[in-house]
Parts: sequence; C-alpha cells; structure tokens
Amino acid sequence: MTDQNKTKEPLFMNELAELRQRVAELEVMGIERRWGKESLPEYPERLQEMAVGRGIANKRILIVEDSLVQVARLKNLLQERGYWVTVATNGQEALAAAREREPDLIISDIIMPGMDGYEMCQAIKHDGGLRDIPVILLTVLSDTKDVIRALKAGVDYYLTKPYYENHLLSQVESALARPVRQKNDGAEEELEVAFGGERHVITSDRQQILNLLLSTYDNAVQQNQKLINTQRELQKMNEQLQQEIIERKQAEEEIRRLKDFNEGIVQNMAEGIAVEDAEGCIIFVNPAAADLLGYSPEELVGQHWTAIVPSDQHPSVQAAHKRRMHGEADRYELQLVRQDGTLVPVLVSGSPRIEEGRFAGTLTVFTDITEHRQVEEELQQSLERLRRTFDETVQALASAIRTRNPYMAGHQQRVTQLACAIAREMGLPEEQIEGIRVAGLIHDIGKISVPVEILSNPNGISDLEYGIIKAHPQIGYDILKAVEFPWPVAEIVLQHHERLDGSGYPQELSGDEILLEARILGVADVVDAMSSHQPYRAARGLDKALEEISQNRGVLYDPGAVGACLKLFKQKGFKFERETKDRDQVGWLTGDVRRPS
Repeated sequence: MTDQNKTKEPLFMNELAELRQRVAELEVMGIERRWGKESLPEYPERLQEMAVGRGIANKRILIVEDSLVQVARLKNLLQERGYWVTVATNGQEALAAAREREPDLIISDIIMPGMDGYEMCQAIKHDGGLRDIPVILLTVLSDTKDVIRALKAGVDYYLTKPYYENHLLSQVESALARPVRQKNDGAEEELEVAFGGERHVITSDRQQILNLLLSTYDNAVQQNQKLINTQRELQKMNEQLQQEIIERKQAEEEIRRLKDFNEGIVQNMAEGIAVEDAEGCIIFVNPAAADLLGYSPEELVGQHWTAIVPSDQHPSVQAAHKRRMHGEADRYELQLVRQDGTLVPVLVSGSPRIEEGRFAGTLTVFTDITEHRQVEEELQQSLERLRRTFDETVQALASAIRTRNPYMAGHQQRVTQLACAIAREMGLPEEQIEGIRVAGLIHDIGKISVPVEILSNPNGISDLEYGIIKAHPQIGYDILKAVEFPWPVAEIVLQHHERLDGSGYPQELSGDEILLEARILGVADVVDAMSSHQPYRAARGLDKALEEISQNRGVLYDPGAVGACLKLFKQKGFKFERETKDRDQVGWLTGDVRRPS
C-alpha cells in the first residue's frame, strides 16, 4: 500500500461505516436485496479510490453459510476491507446466485442442509461458466479424507475453523490475485491417489491441486501455531497451578500448625472451655472443664447444658443464650453440678459462634471461683471485724463525752438520728449517710477541752466562756484529722457550726464552701439544741426550733435540709427515740435506727 493510500485509510473506513449504516436502514425497511435485482449504493469517490488502490475494486464475494452468527462475522470482516458481499444459506441457493451474477470468489461452509459444500463446489467446477471461480471451504473438519474429498470436488483453498481473521483475509487476497485459468483441454489430467487402502482418482489441473495443497499446508501451519500457543498457555496455566498448589500446601501447613498450636493451648488451659451448638448441646470440652465437673470429655460431649446447671439457674442461662443468639457476649457467675451432685461456683464468659453469617452456637470459658469465694468471705469477715473495732472506737469517744457531760451524749444521739433521717429524706446514698452518722455521734468531741463548769453553769456564760465553747469545732477537727475515716468526718465536725451567709464559725465559710453533710448536721444540731433543756436555760420547744430554721431557710440553713426536716416533723410524724441505759450504742453507729413510719 502506498503512503497516499495509508493516508486515505481512515477516510475509507469512515465512509464504509456510512455505507453500512445505509444498507442497515434499507434492510430495516424490509427491502430484500438480491444480486442483479437491486444493486448496492455506488462507492463514494474516495471509497472507490481506496478499493482500486488495494486491488479489490468491484470484487464480489459470495458467502455460503447457514449460521447467522458466522455470516455476520464474516460479512462484517469482508465489508470492512471494501469487498462487495452477498449471502446464500445453502448450496442450491449459492448456485442460483452465482449463475445470476458471477462472483469473484466463493467462501463456503461444508456442512449445510441440502447440498453441502463439496457438492456445491463440484457443481461449480462442472459448470463451464463458473468453473474458474475460486472456492474457499471453511470447515471444522481436518481429516486427510476431507482433503482428498476437497481435491476430488475441485476446491481451491481450504481453511479450518476457528480461523484467524488475518489468515482468512490473506487467503482471500491470494485467491483474488490468482490469474484466471485459461481453458486448456490439456491442463487437466487424471491423478490416481492411494490412501487408507483405497484408490482415489482426482481430475484437476495441477495449479488447482497445488493451490489446495499449499492452502492445506498453510492451514496446518496455522493450526500448529494455534496448538503451540495453546500449549504455551497450558504450560503457563500449569506453572500457575503448580504455584497455587505450592501456596495452598504452605497455607494448609500453616493452618495445621496453627490448629495444633491452638489445640495445645486449649487442651492445657487452666480454665474450662466448652463449645455448644445452636441448640445448646455440648460438642467439645477441654480436660480442665471435664476435670472440674468430674467427667471425662467423652461423657460430656452430646449432653445438653441443662444437665450440668441447677434447675433454679436455668432462666438466667436461657437469657444469656438468647443474648448470644443476637451476637452479644456476656459474663456472669453461675453454679455447675458436678457428677457427684455437688455444686461448684464458676465465672462464665460466653461469646457467640458465627458461621456463614448465622448463629452456630456458643464458646464458653468458665473459671472455678471456689477459692475466690472463700477469699471474699474471709475478706468480708475481716471487714466486719474492722467495722466492729471502728464502731467500738467511736463508741469509746462518745462515752468519753458522755462521762464529762451526760447531756452531751443524749444530744449527740438525737442529732445523729435526725441528721440521718434528713439525709435519707433528701435521697442521699447510704454510704454518705453512714459518714453523717459517724460524724454526728462525735460532732461535739471538741467540747472535751471545755471545762465542765462552763458547760453546766446554770447562771449562763460570759462572752469569754462563749469564746471558749466556740473553739470546740476546731479542737474536734484537730483530734480527728489524723484518723483515716472512709468519709470526711473531721471536716464535717469542723464545719457543723458554719452558716450559709458566712456568719458561722470557726472559718466563716458560706454557701457551697460548706460540705453538704455539715449543712445537714447543722440543721439537726439547731433543732435539738433549741427544743431540749440546757443547764443554763429551759427548753424553747420544738415549734420554736422549727420556726427558727423555717425563717432562716436559705439564709443561715441549707434549704434542702430545712425542707426535709420540716416534712419529717409535720407530715411524717418524726419523733426522737427514748434514751435507755441498756441501748447498745453500736446500733447508732451501724445504722440500726428505727425509721419513723
């Protein structure tokens, strides 16, 4: 192809596409196109130039094929190269079309309904007007007998399916470029061929025989190349497969190693491990689990979990099983039944097993907490002993106060009772109330340093003596600050005479600077002090005391504590308990105080 033709090639392809679009439009309109009845649109000028430049101008090719898929493929391939193409679906139709308008080349399948490709070719070669038309046979057959039959039929070229498109186009161009055979009575001769125990007589000219044999050889070369390519692909696939096999073996070995490693861990763990299916049946236990329950692993496998759990604990286990079905893990304490009927406390950690997106059962790890329970019980006993020791220590301090001034002992008990009731009415937690209780029992411990004559003087006290009394919160704090209470007892004692407006003592704190416990204790202290008899004055009465805290609510006294106190007396009928000599003072310390109904 010349440089000029190379330049025009894109234009040729574009205009050919337009031509094919026009033909498609005509076919959609239902126009049946037949050779000689209606010719295809003429080549545009550039298309004609390209066809001439490539030596294919006005070359007509007849395709004989009953497969629509093969027809479409071959027709498109040839039209894209600039050939005129028409189609027949069998041998009879092809003969009629060729006689009506002689093609330059016939490309035919062999196996077709009616007249096959061999018969059609033989008929063409015996037709004086058509015998010089070259014929290319396309077939899936490749036996030597097929070649001999093709020779006897006068086939010019032979091509095996599937074919390379470039190879087919090369054969087409070779067939069209061959000079037309001249009629020569001496050009044909009978050739006798022996094959497979049979003798075959072939009547063809030498050129035709040579062309067919060359095309057959070329076809064999092409098929051999396909086999070579296929062999290379198979070799490559085989190498890849071998590599995958090696990698798979390595992965399987790693999985086996990890499995052995994990099994070793599971088998030697101190914790019991059990695996259950979705219905709750045991499918695996490790030796630790079996030993804990007194069974062998084989005896446990197959049993339902209900066999090793007391009936009264079935609801809690069923609830845990439902949680695991929804993908939740859980942790709780449980008792299991040993083979001998005894119970063993365990800590259970369960998690769901998910397989292919579905709940497949449970993995349970349980730890024997018998020793843990024993340690807890021993610790609780130790705490109780410490608690009694602590209570006795506080009682000793309260007794020291009572010894110096019996009134003070009763006062501290009543203040403690009321302060705890106020705190409970305010919704404080019991732990915080316990701190208020302890602080209340010893809130006046600092008065130990005040002379008894001042505390019990019926004639009243002087300003100097009052100043000595006002020092008792600080003295009480100094006594208690070194003691490690679990509550801020020393600070509560220090602040129980502070007032919201800052007019209290000893630090003149105000508002939230004062601990809530101290504010509560301060309200209870005022109520009892005003409503009780004092050595230096008569009792003012409960009503006066309640009037005092009500009038100064939010000014001197905590509004929440005042509100709770008023509610206790006016709505709930709160009353102080009567003091008795034989009352166990530890009861005041441990919270054994009857709550008002």
